[in-house]
Amino acid sequence: MKMKLIHYVCVVCTVLAVACGAPAAEKTAKLEKLPEPISSVSGNLPDLEKGGHFEIIEGRYGTTEQTEKEALIWTVKVAKSLTGKHAMTLLRSMADVRFYRTDGDEQTQLHATELYYSSHIVTGAAEGRTFRPNERFQIWLLFDVSLAQSLKEKGADSVVFSRIRRLPNPLNDISGNFVDLEKSGYFKIIKDEYGRTREFDEEAVIWTLKVVKPLSCGHAMILLRRLSDVRFYRIDKDWRKQLHSAFLYYPSHISTGAVRHDILDLDEWFEVWIPLSERESWHLRHHRANTVEFRELKR
Repeated sequence: MKMKLIHYVCVVCTVLAVACGAPAAEKTAKLEKLPEPISSVSGNLPDLEKGGHFEIIEGRYGTTEQTEKEALIWTVKVAKSLTGKHAMTLLRSMADVRFYRTDGDEQTQLHATELYYSSHIVTGAAEGRTFRPNERFQIWLLFDVSLAQSLKEKGADSVVFSRIRRLPNPLNDISGNFVDLEKSGYFKIIKDEYGRTREFDEEAVIWTLKVVKPLSCGHAMILLRRLSDVRFYRIDKDWRKQLHSAFLYYPSHISTGAVRHDILDLDEWFEVWIPLSERESWHLRHHRANTVEFRELKR
């Protein structure tokens, strides 16, 4: 009798587990596929739900509430309270969007765009607001039927949502690999802007870095030098033209600290920058620069 009871309980638990797991698996599969008219493309949008703060409840093609432009639109529900700044951080981690065609082990990029989100997320972050469970907002990709048809004809089969790789306004048509600096595990990029540097008060593209793992100033210099040779390009299919070159600079206390064997402690922050005048910025926009490459500085 006891064995029968144990067997019955195990069967019930198994049935319940399967019943509970099936909808989640089905939902994940649906989210991986984009809405019509590009439902043949799958990607990693479900990653947005991984932290437990968001739940994607609908995906469709239509016009956005905010811009009334054609777009692929998802409605997102807040599942766990979070601040506006945290919400923006999570959304920015998915904001760089790339469509690919897969040929064996190789992937060919076909289209790059950006994931947008409702403006009240931005205002909520600026006002220090907290978003509560069940609040809803939209995220979207600007997308018209002709673009969908073009991607289909080119054989697009996957889309990757990843950390934003574009430069700040007014150079946000230019994308690059500066986020590679985070791969070392020592730094986190917490801000980017076009403005004036603290050290020299010069016009520049500026990133604020936070130390997430202590390291020596000498080690920091080595990591920064790996991305210090900066080249701006306009790339169209197989055509490539260099438009501008520059260097990535860092504060003088990093250099002097390397001589003194100083340590950069956890949560310390500092700016790095590319000097770029208004005239140089205009030149890049005028000549439609679209790529910036950060490479190792070799002397």
